[in-house]
Amino acid sequence: MSYDGGFGKRGGGRGGGDAGKLFVGGLNRETSDEELKNYFSSFGVVAECMVKKDPNTGMSRGFGFVSFTDPVSVDHVLAESTHVLHGKNIDPKRAKARSGNEECTKVFVGGLDPNLSENEIREYFGRFGKIETLELPFDREKNQRRGFCFVSFESSDAVETLCTSAKHNIGGREVSFDYCTFVRSNE
Repeated sequence: MSYDGGFGKRGGGRGGGDAGKLFVGGLNRETSDEELKNYFSSFGVVAECMVKKDPNTGMSRGFGFVSFTDPVSVDHVLAESTHVLHGKNIDPKRAKARSGNEECTKVFVGGLDPNLSENEIREYFGRFGKIETLELPFDREKNQRRGFCFVSFESSDAVETLCTSAKHNIGGREVSFDYCTFVRSNE
């Protein structure tokens, strides 16, 4: 399996590369493709925009992808320290799709209960393999963890095992997964 960058074709967006693509986490569940596009259009021409949705419910998974026609637009977005859409701080990051021969050791987990303890999350994911890092983004305005996280495993086998099942229930909530690799901006 390979991560397609969110647009259903490797490299996503027009222009065939990932230099102009963003992953956007922390979206309000009500945010539509059009609203996401309108927000990011102030930074440059948006070629494609997609809020990821659960295939069973049609509900937003709380993240999406934006692809600009000009990669410089991504730099403009990342130069801003705060982004707010629908009253929520959103978290744009430079996205990089995996090539077919790359092994993925990191997953995005959406739909987590922010009240789950770090130990509960580690215990659940530890069943699939040794965890290298667990990133638990924090919403400073609400003074609570956000409803998603990133888990990096020591081995890509753990990710493959985890992602063989489309549905996982953690702490009474069904959560979603996506393979991911990110290039961090210079923050």
